[in-house]
Amino acid sequence: MIDSPGVWFGDEFRATEQLQVRAGRLRRALLNVGIRPGEVISLLARNSFLPIEINLAASGASIRVVAVNYRSTARELDFLLRDSGSKLLIGDADLIAAVDDATGNVPIVGMPVGTRAVGTDYEQFLAQAPDEEPEGLAAADTSMTSLFYTSGTTGTPKGVLRTAPTPNAVAKRRQILETCYGLGRRSRGIVTTPLCHMFASNFAQTCLRQDGTVVVMPRFDAEEFLRLVQDHRITNAQVVPTMFVRLLRLPEQVRASYDISSLRHVLHTGAPCPPDVKRAMIDWWGPIIWEQYGSTETGVVVLCDSEQWLTHPGTVGRPFLGSEVRIYGPDGPVPSGTEGGIYARMHDTPDFTYLGRPDARAEAERDGLIATGDVGAMDADGYLYLLDRRSDMVITGGINVYPAEVEGELGRHPAVADCAVFGVTDPEYGQRVVAAVALAPGYGPEAVEEIRTRLRTALSDYKVPREFVVLDEIPRDDSGKLRRRQFRDVYPGGAS
Repeated sequence: MIDSPGVWFGDEFRATEQLQVRAGRLRRALLNVGIRPGEVISLLARNSFLPIEINLAASGASIRVVAVNYRSTARELDFLLRDSGSKLLIGDADLIAAVDDATGNVPIVGMPVGTRAVGTDYEQFLAQAPDEEPEGLAAADTSMTSLFYTSGTTGTPKGVLRTAPTPNAVAKRRQILETCYGLGRRSRGIVTTPLCHMFASNFAQTCLRQDGTVVVMPRFDAEEFLRLVQDHRITNAQVVPTMFVRLLRLPEQVRASYDISSLRHVLHTGAPCPPDVKRAMIDWWGPIIWEQYGSTETGVVVLCDSEQWLTHPGTVGRPFLGSEVRIYGPDGPVPSGTEGGIYARMHDTPDFTYLGRPDARAEAERDGLIATGDVGAMDADGYLYLLDRRSDMVITGGINVYPAEVEGELGRHPAVADCAVFGVTDPEYGQRVVAAVALAPGYGPEAVEEIRTRLRTALSDYKVPREFVVLDEIPRDDSGKLRRRQFRDVYPGGAS
């Protein structure tokens, strides 16, 4: 094991200095082909060194990166490229080739995968970079620095643009990240989730900034995770609850055969964690498990350590480092213990606006706080409890699925007269996606498989319902809105 700052991916190690040199070449290559500070490039890649190099390069040139989920369909990629105004697409050649119809006129730089190659070869692109910064650069708008995509209750992705941070805001953000991830000087962290998500990307960048070592898993495997923790003496990890479930399913003799005593801080987020699963993990690993809560717009606003959770079972934590969280009912703030909409803000951090949607910000704001879209309650001690997820959203394996998007695709099929998509409790993924459909005249239950097949060509696999329930009629109120809570009655397992 090389115990020095840098990144491990498989058996290959790249020191931080080497990554910075390559990122510098990439930065100059981007500027050399006309990408200007403040403009946008998109990234479509699996976990590897590539996302880390791109983020290092882009931050050094004030170029915004839109990280696209590597399981996105052509339609999903097409929307993000157009909406963000991306000037370049970089990524794994096979992933880009699979959605080539969506790239339009956007130039491509591809990392060859196997025999697949597309666009300009990534290494050649680096090699063509000038040794000096191009002169006479005309910067684009750099008053907004980062661009991340989220989705509202309509399921339409929204670009969240953050204002350029002040020095104090930069320091505050670093303090937040280091506190949440528990990272200090020379920490050794393991990336278990896709680097196209902020959760993993921020973790890796924070660890490197602290002269730490980062081990990147190509994909999560429970026993491999334990081996890597042992072999690299991992101190810090970021996970989603699904991974806890898979770790607990390992045979006792397998779990006991690895030395994971180096672990000091494990942070989870992204989906509700079943209380029995969390308690079992604390029993196994000790009081080193933390949980965070927030949204793309608010950032992390609530944090919880193991002791807090054990004394307040079910909580996701309480505000920290000056964040503010309030629960609102229709008429304003509600008393402790009363459920309502969760509104929050981390003060002294950069503000945001929605790309191309000037009115959307006002709709999400109340008394200077931003709606997270979740329903919850706070106790007298200030601990937050989530009582329901966003009214429509399903979180499966830590990934958001927006029913309106899936329903839109279902509605395109001639066999579907009406439909509703919802989540049900799943012991491994937290939730799984289920669709209730009312079939059009002339169609029987056999049409379900055809519907499922059609969805797989239009949506990422995690968005495709795992189950279908055929109903005579979809429950709606007088205004035509879905009565989603009634699906708890029509689904035998109980919707969540």
